[in-house]
Amino acid sequence: MRKLTSPTAWIDTLDPDEVAAACEEATLDANDEEEQLSGLITMAEEALEFPFPAKVMGQVVQVIDSQWSERGACGLDLIIEVEGEQHRVAAQSVELTAPLPEGAVFLAALLDWKQRF
Repeated sequence: MRKLTSPTAWIDTLDPDEVAAACEEATLDANDEEEQLSGLITMAEEALEFPFPAKVMGQVVQVIDSQWSERGACGLDLIIEVEGEQHRVAAQSVELTAPLPEGAVFLAALLDWKQRF
């Protein structure tokens, strides 16, 4: 039987101090939770370098872009391409694979912050 893992398990491969530092950098001037979330989303969008491979429900996909979420959730959707079609997926549902893309630590900071709230 195949062991199931969380799509965000990749975060555990990062140095927790680097994730905390990324969170601090993104929320430095924030006055409340809404501004913290905004800073984290903005920093993740700016830092991630596209495209990069990832998995969604075990299927290999290409992440080609990001957009602010229209549904709430973590606040950031990743635009994936699979079999020539583009889909919008909540960032916490996308499993990043090694080697992690440039800027992944800021996405990790966002997802980690959201778990605490």
